[in-house]
Amino acid sequence: MKKNCLFQYYNGQITVVDTELITRKEADRLFDKHEREVREGLKEGFDVQMGIWINCKTNTDYHTLDKKKDIDYMNPNPQHI
Repeated sequence: MKKNCLFQYYNGQITVVDTELITRKEADRLFDKHEREVREGLKEGFDVQMGIWINCKTNTDYHTLDKKKDIDYMNPNPQHI
């Protein structure tokens, strides 16, 4: 599989995960792994951010954020937008 995704997760206090280029499968696994704690953090009012960047060519190419895997689009009451 092609490594063209980046995954980021900030829990409101620290950056928990900020990957280099990884496959989409790896990014989805990280998203699924952290989704529950992200939702709990949002309920508690933390400025939580998590998303998968797609179609990236380098480790700093934040090309396109996948709206289906971006907590801002999933959160009905975003705190930081």
